[in-house]
Amino acid sequence: YKGQVQSAIKLWKKFLSDHPRSFEALNNLGMAYYSNDQLEESVAAFDNAHNLEPSNLTIKENLRRTLRFRVTLTKENRDYSKAIADLNKMSSLGTREDKEKILLEIEKLQEILFKQAETVNTVEAYEKFLNSNPAGIFADKAREKLAAFKPPPPPQTVVEKADAASKTAESAPAMNAPGTAAMLVEEVLAEEKQKVAAKEE
Repeated sequence: YKGQVQSAIKLWKKFLSDHPRSFEALNNLGMAYYSNDQLEESVAAFDNAHNLEPSNLTIKENLRRTLRFRVTLTKENRDYSKAIADLNKMSSLGTREDKEKILLEIEKLQEILFKQAETVNTVEAYEKFLNSNPAGIFADKAREKLAAFKPPPPPQTVVEKADAASKTAESAPAMNAPGTAAMLVEEVLAEEKQKVAAKEE
């Protein structure tokens, strides 16, 4: 049987070298690869066939079935990122009901990956998670975790506060009276002097 399958693979590959846009031949090649447990090659063949003939339901179902089988294997091997990638592809091929079920499955896998990132609890771990999962509730949680790693901004110096007050006064339409900026700066400096005096007491 294996010999027959390998012969079929050679036959369809040879045919495709002369007829590269034959979606029927690509579908048959995908089936031969699938029968030979060559899932990567099978997915590639079905994917190419689907790109050539996206309305063909048989090709679409063959691609979905092969992706589902690969998802099962990658989940068993705990390669959740690859499983999520395949599930996203399956979602684009399915009905609305299928998409809702697949979305729940994706969220469960994202939760596993997020908890793994939490266990490590480093910037690199959360960034790696976001690179593979840029959207969803766990992506928002990862961004919150990353934000917590950022140090708080340093307190403003007296000069910086005075400069900010001056810019605010100059840019505010209701405060364009002459000397307004200088008055605000003086107020800031006076407040700072009071704070220093209070500390000295």
